[in-house]
Amino acid sequence: MRGFDRLAKAYEPLERLSFANRLQTLRCFCIPYLTGCRNGLLIGNGDGRFSAKLLQANSSIRVDSIDISRRMLEVAQANASGHSDRLNPVHGDALKYTYPETAYDFIGLHFCLDCFSQKQIDSLLPKLTACLRPGGVIAYSDFQASSFWQRAVVRSLYLCFRAATGLEVQRLPNAEWPGALRQVAEAEVLAGLAFSRVLRKS
Repeated sequence: MRGFDRLAKAYEPLERLSFANRLQTLRCFCIPYLTGCRNGLLIGNGDGRFSAKLLQANSSIRVDSIDISRRMLEVAQANASGHSDRLNPVHGDALKYTYPETAYDFIGLHFCLDCFSQKQIDSLLPKLTACLRPGGVIAYSDFQASSFWQRAVVRSLYLCFRAATGLEVQRLPNAEWPGALRQVAEAEVLAGLAFSRVLRKS
């Protein structure tokens, strides 16, 4: 998507200006739970700051990274530095991708579910659950808007992303994961504005 291509190099400084290092802290919250993982999948990895930390922390994992922005994939590959041989960039639409069944023991979705509509989320999450092996981990981070001030902040973020990228979605979806997944850990920052959750498949 051309809008996200334009945002690729500016994404990190803009994020740091708005939220300091808080969102990156949430992305990396799951890493201690991934020590035994060998095959990972990332959806909307963005500029790759998370994948760089993951590949550095886990020397055995190989990661497929699906992103609709070719430029974001290029920046993520550059950020992976000496570990880029274990990061496989896949330029494509996560909604149309053919996911191999039980192929992964880790799936990560950090600050990307908010780019999908509720209908799209309802279609995507069962597919992701099906391609996760038993005992595998899903980690996802996003914003939440349960109070007035949180809704105001989220609304402002959506307006900014619409202006910068042409994003059509303007409301946070509700991520309802299938019953085979149970939550094992959760973290929040910014007074609950953003969260990260770690789920394990039974």
